[in-house]
Amino acid sequence: MCVKLSLIIPVYNTENSLKRCLDSCIHTFFDYLHQIEIIVINDGSPGDSQSILTPYLTKYPNIKYYYQKNRGLSGARNKGISLSNGEYIWCIDSDDTISNDCAEYIMGILDKKLDVFTMGYSLVDDMGNMISEVRPDITIASGKELLLTYRQPMGAPFYIIRKKYLEQANLMFYEGIYHEDNLFNFQLLYNANSFAAIDVIAYNYYQYGSGTITSTPSLKRSMDLLLISEMLYEFLMSNSTIRGVRPYSGYIGLCLTSAYNNLRRCNKESRRFFFLQLKERKTFLFKLLKIQRLKYFVFISYLLIQSFFYAKE
Repeated sequence: MCVKLSLIIPVYNTENSLKRCLDSCIHTFFDYLHQIEIIVINDGSPGDSQSILTPYLTKYPNIKYYYQKNRGLSGARNKGISLSNGEYIWCIDSDDTISNDCAEYIMGILDKKLDVFTMGYSLVDDMGNMISEVRPDITIASGKELLLTYRQPMGAPFYIIRKKYLEQANLMFYEGIYHEDNLFNFQLLYNANSFAAIDVIAYNYYQYGSGTITSTPSLKRSMDLLLISEMLYEFLMSNSTIRGVRPYSGYIGLCLTSAYNNLRRCNKESRRFFFLQLKERKTFLFKLLKIQRLKYFVFISYLLIQSFFYAKE
């Protein structure tokens, strides 16, 4: 069997939505099941995902199930990618679904041998009702051009990626952090030699409101975003000059802004710890000031001042 597309589905405490996700994948790609595989990675979930999967494994030989000790979303995706046989990879979150009528568009564009392509998506509520649609700008011809718009989708599920490109670029999801897509997607798009945006709604992104990982404030979230900021800076500086870096430097500013906005909802001890860590990274912040435009120059200067203020307490 020639596998054109591997769907990677990590599972952790999403048993209530797993069947919905799998049904959408099978229904959408029903005419192409001989050309795809679905890889489900149980990331040490305490739930009963295996019993949910058993009927699918019996009926569909192209669905594969693997269990691993908990490594987080990034670790589950990396495991799925390493086990995949498809020419292309699509990471799908198990609490989301894919759209009914996107398969023909997707399977057609795979033959163009692009490194990366992106699609439109729907925001839906937890009952499946559409809130809004987000469509890509199909005039954009490269990953770097998309980055310069500052409007690219940040989630990994909004991109289908050629596996050979991932291997050649040595790209993996950074494990053990929140907001891993902020780093992965930037590197993915920046390095892509061929890219396209297709005008089709391919993904249903469920909005569950408060209480989710990304909506709950924590010190770790801010520290992870600070780490991502540092890694983006090192990545950019290793791939370009200061002049070449400046147009993309706003992404570092956005990460730091997100870290700060999250931190404002944390307790005083967390805020103090974060700013003391910033003070330890003052050299990094001063380097950032050299590449930032006015908007984030002022904000990063403020962070520096705050870090010295907390250090004196």
